[in-house]
Amino acid sequence: MSRKPVLHFTTQKECKAAVRAEVDPYRETDEIFEAPVTKQLLAKRHHACVKHGLVPMRFCWGIHPIFNTRDCFLANFNDVRFPQLDWRKISWNKALIGWRLTDATLDGEIKAVLRRHILPHILAYRDVHDYCEYPGCLSLVQDIDHINPQFDDIACTAIAMLTQLERASMINSYSWIDDCPLQIPARVLDYMDEQHSTVVRLQALCKFHHIMATRMRHEPT
Repeated sequence: MSRKPVLHFTTQKECKAAVRAEVDPYRETDEIFEAPVTKQLLAKRHHACVKHGLVPMRFCWGIHPIFNTRDCFLANFNDVRFPQLDWRKISWNKALIGWRLTDATLDGEIKAVLRRHILPHILAYRDVHDYCEYPGCLSLVQDIDHINPQFDDIACTAIAMLTQLERASMINSYSWIDDCPLQIPARVLDYMDEQHSTVVRLQALCKFHHIMATRMRHEPT
């Protein structure tokens, strides 16, 4: 059964294909480009664009700070009301599914913020590891993996520290246009820092061995 139609497309699948046809050709370039379908999708379906009347004008792909891959999709709004939105990472996929921040989706957003928060720890580890740490592998490092405990385990413990009142406050104060849209209590961030300074074991891996490690982690026991 088809999902709710998006824009002038019959299905979300058709809209997704149209967006990819516009944006994927530029993925490995520094080129700034226009994308009419993507622009319309974000303007009409992205929660912040709808709320504030924002219309993205141009797009480009940015470099991921850890993986050095060009997979950060950026939009330029050129809106005098919000000068901080010069170039901002944005998810057209969230617009496609009509995403909203609710108690059900909050944990995913918190985990994303926690990943960004621990970035200095990840980069510091990567800076002293040029080659994959998998035994016998001489490939260059591309990913840093949480060996023990897993990132999700640490993040879930951190999230469990939040009270229902704090969760409600985070949802009510959430503002995508701000540099730090999700305000997480300091004790939660401190916990993540403490774990990465004292407990967490990391491993530098090439892309292949990181994929293999992830697959093994999710195989049924």
